[in-house]
Amino acid sequence: MTAPAVITWTELLNQMRSVPERLAALVADAGHNACVRPSQDEWSVCEIIGHMCAIESPYRARLARMTLEDNPRMAAIGCITGDYDPETPVRILIETLAMLRRETLVFLDSLAPIDRGRPGIHAELGPVTLRSQVEALSAHDEEHVAHIAKLIHH
Repeated sequence: MTAPAVITWTELLNQMRSVPERLAALVADAGHNACVRPSQDEWSVCEIIGHMCAIESPYRARLARMTLEDNPRMAAIGCITGDYDPETPVRILIETLAMLRRETLVFLDSLAPIDRGRPGIHAELGPVTLRSQVEALSAHDEEHVAHIAKLIHH
């Protein structure tokens, strides 16, 4: 078994940059159905994207803190759902995510390469680096994009 390929910082940020556009393409024809839960215990597409919006600012704050403090201890972000009305049209949620993500990417683009290795202590994961946290946010994106694709094509 081979180790997964390590992507460059630029590739990582470009992958994160593409998320709102990929979501928009996925849900282009979903309409109001995007706000309907597939089952009682499963989030709708709108709720998933609302969750992605809700965690973006706390995640960016965590990354900023890692650049300002030496080895900060950080709480887990958890399953934040935010204050987004579950009936908010999916297009508005995607536009909101795009705006929030642009702010995150401006911050990440401004970092010196040495900042990517800044350490922190995550409450659940233990020792982490700024880059590993950016990779975790990107993996979180990809997990939700795949889940939304599955819901849309169900």
